[in-house]
Amino acid sequence: MGVYASRVQKGESFIIVKQSKPLFRISPVDEDVYSDDFLQSLDKAERDVAAGRTKKLKSLKDLRK
Repeated sequence: MGVYASRVQKGESFIIVKQSKPLFRISPVDEDVYSDDFLQSLDKAERDVAAGRTKKLKSLKDLRK
């Protein structure tokens, strides 16, 4: 997996397939994702966790609880 991570970091993308059907894509993060609104949302979530208003997720499985 490290080899693919290094290649993605350099700008390559990969589509993972199973039985000739695409499952998901691994690609570099688009810098536009880190907009001011997104970063402010992350900051607020961190403050909420620190203040005990919400719990920090250990994994995505925690969302189902």
